[in-house]
Amino acid sequence: MCHNFAMARFAGLDRRLDPYASESNFARAREISVEQHRGGARDYSPGLSVVVLNRDAPQLLESVINGFVAAKPAFDEMYVGLELIVGDTGSTDPLTLRLMTEAADAGVNVISGLEYQFSINNNELFSHVRHETTLFMNNDVLLTRNPGSLRVAYEAHVRSGDVVSVALDFDDGRVQHRGVDFLRDERLWGLSFHPGAGMPATHSMGDEALRPAVTGAFLMIDSKLFDRIGGFDEAYAAECQDIDLCLKAHRLGVGCRVVDAGPLVHLENATRPKGEENWHDRQRFVRRWSSYIETL
Repeated sequence: MCHNFAMARFAGLDRRLDPYASESNFARAREISVEQHRGGARDYSPGLSVVVLNRDAPQLLESVINGFVAAKPAFDEMYVGLELIVGDTGSTDPLTLRLMTEAADAGVNVISGLEYQFSINNNELFSHVRHETTLFMNNDVLLTRNPGSLRVAYEAHVRSGDVVSVALDFDDGRVQHRGVDFLRDERLWGLSFHPGAGMPATHSMGDEALRPAVTGAFLMIDSKLFDRIGGFDEAYAAECQDIDLCLKAHRLGVGCRVVDAGPLVHLENATRPKGEENWHDRQRFVRRWSSYIETL
């Protein structure tokens, strides 16, 4: 009562207060919730939507498309859908443009005219997703070498409900990704790293392990959960969006799982300047999550 009286009194003095003069906190929170999660009202069909960003690099795009085509019969056997959504962030290479045209003619959903920003672009592409599960995958994951990894990861996700990734290797046979953990020493507390990266890669098909987070290079998530979280945080300019998403899922009771689907190569940053670091993003992440990481 006192709060409403004060707001009514001062609303006339400052127009910025007007929206709050006759509306309860509950009503405002409900409106924000509806606006943020409006996408959650969408109906999704059984299956997997694969979302990939690309710019030029025709050999990488061709690997994604061919791997997708090779994986599709396995999903047809399960009587679930499989779709590929490619977001182009400014390709000019003639071969890439031809590949995209041919892919679109074959049923791939190609979205052009994007200006690269990981979170913004993937959130935009997600608005085109039709299936209950979404995989955000880098174009430098050489899917054509192991198209069966899509089915292995999908089955692990359906069985567990977790955010799922797969074991990824460098092209020289060393470990690239087996999950993500956090540094615990005082100087670098809360920064993420890949345990075991650079070690000789071995594989045991079907092995699974829970991890605090997984890489955005191959991140499979329930589409309604992605809606509920609000997508990737667009405040991150270049890094940490994937780990931030994983911790938001974890906070809602959803784990992160890495499954070994056999050798799958991730060239890592094949289309991003090597050595690029964004300490502003890292500081944002640590400020937001350092206390929560203590509980993991």
